[in-house]
Amino acid sequence: GKAKEQWFPSGDNIKLSEDNLCKVTDREAVVDDTSIHTSFQLLVRNASPSQVHLVGSPPELGSWDLAESKSLHQVKNNVWQTEVSFERSTTPFQYKFVYKDQNGQYQWEKDPNRNGDLSKTNEDADGVSLLWHSFNESAVRLVIYHKLDSGMRMCVVGGHPSLQNWDWDNPRPMELGPERELVTGSRGLCWETTFPIDSSAAASDVYYRYLAVDLEGTYLVENEPNRMQRFPDRSDGRMVNGVVEIVDANFVPGLNFDIVPMGERTPDIVIGSYVQSRLDVDELKKLGVGAVLNLQTDEDISKRKVNLQLIEDCYRRNGIEHVRYPIRDNDPQSFIERGKNAAASLERVLGEGKLTYVHCTAGMGRAPSTVMTYLVLHKGLEVVDAYKYVVYHRTIATPSIDTIHSACAP
Repeated sequence: GKAKEQWFPSGDNIKLSEDNLCKVTDREAVVDDTSIHTSFQLLVRNASPSQVHLVGSPPELGSWDLAESKSLHQVKNNVWQTEVSFERSTTPFQYKFVYKDQNGQYQWEKDPNRNGDLSKTNEDADGVSLLWHSFNESAVRLVIYHKLDSGMRMCVVGGHPSLQNWDWDNPRPMELGPERELVTGSRGLCWETTFPIDSSAAASDVYYRYLAVDLEGTYLVENEPNRMQRFPDRSDGRMVNGVVEIVDANFVPGLNFDIVPMGERTPDIVIGSYVQSRLDVDELKKLGVGAVLNLQTDEDISKRKVNLQLIEDCYRRNGIEHVRYPIRDNDPQSFIERGKNAAASLERVLGEGKLTYVHCTAGMGRAPSTVMTYLVLHKGLEVVDAYKYVVYHRTIATPSIDTIHSACAP
């Protein structure tokens, strides 16, 4: 790869091997009900400090007294680190980094102060919350949840130097972070990457895409319009604990689906991602699909630039019934209010003997949740059994079992 200053992880080398693939191991967590153990890591660019300090409002950071602050130690090149144990009762606080330059002068970070909120940290398997920073700069963390097959790794590429400036041969690799709560309410390991934003650059709109890469270097690229986020400056109010965290969802690399068998008397159900083209409709026709239950909202369809009229024309030509029952994404209340009727729509088309394709956007939340609700209300399964059955067949599904319980309540 090209020689350049690197953040964590390196964005230069995408050649994967069994040794550098992310592996999830079982480790005994350090449980401490009274403290939150936090590791602060700081990247200092364009300077060679002799000392680096962390100072802030809580007593653990010296109550803004530099003499009582936490000293950082250099761990490699221009990266410094310190560990702090906070009381779990610590309320949101403010802090800054300070370094001593080669002339013996203390250089404080520019205003505004950084904001810390321990309730928004994620502890790793050892019970430690790791917080990244870059001196006088903001940092961005991209986060996305998607289960990948063994031997694959999520990457990202886009129109920014830290995203490789659309260099598709050299995308930025991501790492599996600690388990966190997902937008659906369940928990899982997300792919993450963190990088600094040049303090001299103004906030700007950045376009990017995610892709999965296997050991042979084969790419699986999401088949959607480019994503866009406004990469911030340090005054951005979203920056907490050193970074502006951007949590993305719905990695959709083209039409992908799984069949949920229903037995002899009921047609099978197919759960999948949203339909984007004539070719997708042709694939559903070859599969024998007779009806499509579409749970996307108008906002979903507009955001992904779906030509719905074209898709509906293709459905009609192929004799496929298209049923729309919009439910808002990542909105448990919307599903609780509308999931029961969506399941009733599914019961109707299945009762007409039609193999039915149920989709939301990625086929991870609303679609499997609707099928689970159908199994509970129309097939008599217990919620936990419906949940296990659907997730067994649609392994990337991330429904909230609590939401299913509420949607199925009398």
